Amino acid sequence: MPPYALPFRSAAALETVVNAAPRWLARLDEESSREPLRPGGWCARETLGHLIDSACNNHRRFVVGQPPGVLQFDGYTQDEWVARQGYRQESWQGLVALWTAYNTHLAHVMRNTSDEAAAGAALAPDGSGPITVGFLMDDYVRHLRHHVGQIRAFVEERLPSRPIGAAVAGGDARLPEMRELRGVRHDFQPLDPDAHVGDLFAGSSTSEADGLWTYLWYGPFDTQAQMRDWMRSCATSTDPLFFAVVERATRRAVGMCSLMRIVPDMRTIELGHIWYVPDVQGKGVNTDLGLTLLTACFEQWGYRRVEWKCDALNGRSRAAALKLGFTFEGVFRQHMVRKGHNRDTAWFALLDSEWPAVKATLEERLTR
Repeated sequence: MPPYALPFRSAAALETVVNAAPRWLARLDEESSREPLRPGGWCARETLGHLIDSACNNHRRFVVGQPPGVLQFDGYTQDEWVARQGYRQESWQGLVALWTAYNTHLAHVMRNTSDEAAAGAALAPDGSGPITVGFLMDDYVRHLRHHVGQIRAFVEERLPSRPIGAAVAGGDARLPEMRELRGVRHDFQPLDPDAHVGDLFAGSSTSEADGLWTYLWYGPFDTQAQMRDWMRSCATSTDPLFFAVVERATRRAVGMCSLMRIVPDMRTIELGHIWYVPDVQGKGVNTDLGLTLLTACFEQWGYRRVEWKCDALNGRSRAAALKLGFTFEGVFRQHMVRKGHNRDTAWFALLDSEWPAVKATLEERLTR
């Protein structure tokens, strides 16, 4: 049986596409949306209509395929569906709104499908298989990305007189996997509240830790139980995706970090929620974190841009970003309100083109 992404990951991937698409779909108007995307092919209206048909048919499969299930998934003839529904005469704005709403609901369906339900299997419409509900969800998102990519390529080519950036090769970045990342001296483990809370609470409850929580959205924690409850909410999140920083030599959890604002189709991602207990600060843990997480972002998952943001008053975080090779890009004034106080946000970024030189510097620093 083909492998597939878990339903919550398919949901996250679908939401990423659906949230980004309306911004550039709006660049097509009632006239241009009737032009064929390629000679003899569907226009944007028909392509989006086909994706609505796909949503309709797969919606049923996602539901009826769950246990006790069916013997075989229904099929449909996509060209007939598109031809019979007159999508060329449909309102472009109406199609975009329907496609967006339907897929927002399908993402909800995916998020509410358990792993057990996703394992429900039946024969494919052509009699091959069996295939699972989880595979259908994963395949649905891949199919949707393909056709959305066709429309987007047409949109970019349709406006040649407007200045545009350089063409970008390659497809979407991958969603980060929730797995252990091994650094030089530290391991970055998926957050386990029960396993990690003891070390983290003890290390962050000393007198030296008084300023640890100043620029963070949470903390300080009065009890270990209070910290565990907060960590449990972190452990269920997929964006941010939280890790514990574990010192390999001692197996002690000494901090936390996360991957966040994950946008695979834009191939951007952010490092955030980074903090360490006081007795390891300034001892190379952040260099190890930077090398490990940035290697994964650029080389394993295919991101083009990694961001770092912090309170503009947080001098230590700003210095840490620069030391890791990030470039300061400016300040968003009155960007947020944190714990009742204004936060101006300093933005930093590192690009894939800059990564090889930065990586060499970090590797050299960790061998000293």
